[in-house]
Amino acid sequence: MVNTDIIKDPKKQLAHVKKVLDAIEKTIEGRIVDDVEGYEISTPSGKRRLDKIPMTELIIIREKYYNELERLKKMTSGKKFSRQVVMRF
Repeated sequence: MVNTDIIKDPKKQLAHVKKVLDAIEKTIEGRIVDDVEGYEISTPSGKRRLDKIPMTELIIIREKYYNELERLKKMTSGKKFSRQVVMRF
């Protein structure tokens, strides 16, 4: 179920994105210390395997969330953000 309050309110979006970005960064930190991409456990009923999200994908996801965080910061700061195009003839 999607929380529509977050979708409608940029400040709530900003808080959510910060929370997720913090979680991603903690995961990356833990992965650097842990250095395990996955593991396998043998049980009487068979083997079970757990694979973590690869570090390259975590970095890509972190970059996307960071860019979204910056966009939302600009949006909620009250400043109008525009792109100035300079042309010379």
